[in-house]
Amino acid sequence: MVWITEAVLGAGCVQAALSREFLETLEVQSVLEGVAARLAIEQGVSENHLRSIRVCLSAVDRLKQSAMSVFVFAEYVRLNASFHTLILQLAPCSAFFRQLDGEPVTPFKLPDMLPLVQTNLALFQKILLLEQEQHCSIVEAIERGHGARAEYLLREHSGIAARQLSPEARA
Repeated sequence: MVWITEAVLGAGCVQAALSREFLETLEVQSVLEGVAARLAIEQGVSENHLRSIRVCLSAVDRLKQSAMSVFVFAEYVRLNASFHTLILQLAPCSAFFRQLDGEPVTPFKLPDMLPLVQTNLALFQKILLLEQEQHCSIVEAIERGHGARAEYLLREHSGIAARQLSPEARA
């Protein structure tokens, strides 16, 4: 499976052409996460599960205080995957998680991304901050029982990295 069709470094700019297959997979995941959150809200979200999600968010908040580095971003990638796994696990049935073979997709886990991160730490700091802000909005919607809003935010969330990495983002 090809997920990055082109990665360009140069002139202080990072561009990654994410493949159509990857973008489609990411979109399907965001739909599943959104529906999982909405159904969980409708049936009741356990406080223990919410606590686990909050712990994950707090860990990312602590990372935001660190100077951006490849190691900091790698830890963010791990925590981001945990966040999305926890969201999928909100669903009242395990079918959602199985649809993704138990592993949420993210452009940051791709091996081709490491050189891009190394050469443009400021961009990846911006992505971390944008994603964390949206993660917090998603959790707030879940906590308040706003199923439709949580679903919408999760569907929109998938595009942050793709938009930030695209050549158009720097035009």
